[in-house]
Amino acid sequence: MYVFKLYLLIIAFIAYLSSYSQQVTTVLSDNFSNNDNEWLTVNSNSHRAKIANNVYSIHNKLKNGSFAVTKEVDINPENDFTIEASIKRKKGFEDDGYGLTWGRFDNGNNFSFTISENGGFEIGKWENDVWQNMVKSTKSNYIKNEDKFNLLSIQKNNNTISFYINNRIVAELPFENFFGNKIGFIVYHNMLVEVSYIRISGTENFFISKMHDKVRKKYINKSKDQDILIRNIEYKGYKGDTILRSLTNGVLHYKIINNSDNDFKELYSILTPLNLDLNIEYKASNKIMNLKANSTMDIATDIFANKQFQGGEKQFRIDIVEKNGFVANPAEFSISSKAFMSPDVRVEKIIIDDTIDESGKTDRYGNGDSKIDAGEVIDATVYFKNYGGTENNFYAKISLKSRSHDISFREKGRRLQLGSIKSGETIALRFSFFSNTKFGVSDIPFIINLYYSYKHHKEIELGLKLGKIWNINDLVYTFSEKNNLSQAFIHQIADVDTAFQKSEMRNDLLVIIIGSDHQEKDYIYDYAKNDAQIFYQYMKTVFGVPEKNMFIRLNETISSSEFLDLFSSNGWISQRAKNNSMSLIIYFSGHGYINMHHKDDLQILQYINPNYIDENNDTAKANKIYNIKNEKKLKSIAVIVDACFYGNRLTHNMLISENAGIFLFNESQKIPNNNVSFIASSRLDKYGVAYKSKSHSLLSYFIFKTIKSKRANTSFSIQDILDEMNKDNALNINEKRAIENINYLSNDIKKQLF
Repeated sequence: MYVFKLYLLIIAFIAYLSSYSQQVTTVLSDNFSNNDNEWLTVNSNSHRAKIANNVYSIHNKLKNGSFAVTKEVDINPENDFTIEASIKRKKGFEDDGYGLTWGRFDNGNNFSFTISENGGFEIGKWENDVWQNMVKSTKSNYIKNEDKFNLLSIQKNNNTISFYINNRIVAELPFENFFGNKIGFIVYHNMLVEVSYIRISGTENFFISKMHDKVRKKYINKSKDQDILIRNIEYKGYKGDTILRSLTNGVLHYKIINNSDNDFKELYSILTPLNLDLNIEYKASNKIMNLKANSTMDIATDIFANKQFQGGEKQFRIDIVEKNGFVANPAEFSISSKAFMSPDVRVEKIIIDDTIDESGKTDRYGNGDSKIDAGEVIDATVYFKNYGGTENNFYAKISLKSRSHDISFREKGRRLQLGSIKSGETIALRFSFFSNTKFGVSDIPFIINLYYSYKHHKEIELGLKLGKIWNINDLVYTFSEKNNLSQAFIHQIADVDTAFQKSEMRNDLLVIIIGSDHQEKDYIYDYAKNDAQIFYQYMKTVFGVPEKNMFIRLNETISSSEFLDLFSSNGWISQRAKNNSMSLIIYFSGHGYINMHHKDDLQILQYINPNYIDENNDTAKANKIYNIKNEKKLKSIAVIVDACFYGNRLTHNMLISENAGIFLFNESQKIPNNNVSFIASSRLDKYGVAYKSKSHSLLSYFIFKTIKSKRANTSFSIQDILDEMNKDNALNINEKRAIENINYLSNDIKKQLF
């Protein structure tokens, strides 16, 4: 009887927790009397956002496009919620909208509810970068204008979401699940708005919302990833603009905020590029010393793009780590950039003036037939047009290709300054020469060498001929050797590198990504960094993994202590794992080595160079391992290892080539847990290879290919990867052999990998 009563009591308590978790509470409320909620503040050429005089001012200065200011808000979209804000337009076009955005993942996946000064409202969504109207632009008499605040409200009740303007309902729609957890404001073209308050109510985690405010604050601040905040990220070029340009220096500015009552004596900020461009130079890691409690520190990092820089939107991520482990939630940002465009100056025409200068200002003398005849003093005007990029320091030198005593000219060897020449602009260069009466050779060997920024551009034979009208077809161009060099550092975009299908956010995945193509002595692996970056993009977009659930380090930016902290009992994984509700993905590409003293367990190892291992004490030096079978909190674990070499454990011989290496383990072993899946680039005595035409390793490329072929379905298995490999008819014989050597361990290769 006692057991039965206890059983009923437990059921009642669970029911209480369940009912309490459905109670609606205020998750965020802000009247903008200060910026304690850390809304974005920025002032750039394109946007401005600031909090002053109890309003949040948001100014989109762009003539096209929208500007969204959001915060991550942890409300449960499965339960009822309310989002409301008071907004007014200060200036801008009457037809353009402003209002609320919610359920936002990024610019291509979000919902919005906007109104305009002309009395219209609109509800819609971006999904996979495609706009869909949910309610087309509709007139409403409830909208106030003439510098008055409008109260916009979004309310979910069961499976219906309702929209209100100034407490009047204007639309009801079936509820659609969120893309992400960002909520905030959206402002369209060249518009300034002010927000007087926002309130968001809904359900949040029971164990936090139940606590008293002081206890709740202490509980939240105890979480390491909230102690350090990264804010106000902004890139400024040397001209003060926000565009990263080739051959220019710029500085990345951001603030590090210590949100705790503790001092941090030694921190490191790590800058990680999220899309590949080997032509950006930056300092990957900065040491931050003595960050006091509740203080702020400004960080500046130089960024330079070289001549081969490809341009486009460049995405980065900032992580803050302390000496002995991970600290902060990461921050992602992007920089607009512009590739270097070399000037391409060509001769458009040459005008020969052989008339007699009756003014006497020049020595020009001839018969006036616009041809070059012996015994004439001629003025020649060469017209150049720039078909390439703008150049501000252009000059020319005129000479003769072959020596001639019968032609003389004053400009010989001089530097003739042409100044700035913009793209599409035409400029003229004038010079005079004399051909004496003995001159009898048909070709007149004038050449012009063009230079920009003190570098040789090209040599042009002008094609002047005795007794003939000048013809453009007689021009001969010789480019400088430097211009003919192939741009070896330009990365070729593969079919799996773009157009990532976006999915709803998933909070049940943890992802660790380590990639290293860092050169050490005699070996280099060209694709590991690229593989890691693309894997990150797939995890973020296709699988919807939030930034805070992903750990990424490239090249040497991960320390031994930080690596160990990932897997420690109170490390990165343990802090985020929830009992049997989270899955872990470990992706490793680059230099790898396994401690063969432990053959009973499947292991993950910090990447190292095996040439430096101390034979008698390798574990203490670098072979710190993590035994996956000891991790009890995870629902499933998927391990992908794409290592770049095969290191022989006994002799330390290393087979160096373009081939990817293998992940060493005892092939006779069994998977320690049913929830672990493992796939590697090769078997024990074979080699994986790089898929050079795709700029990826072979294994990583086909993982990406499999994910992409599944489209919105993120469920795939090791068997799916193998099937995708066998379908590719473009593989050469070595690549096909490498597929046969792909190594995997799983109790069921057809089960979902992650």
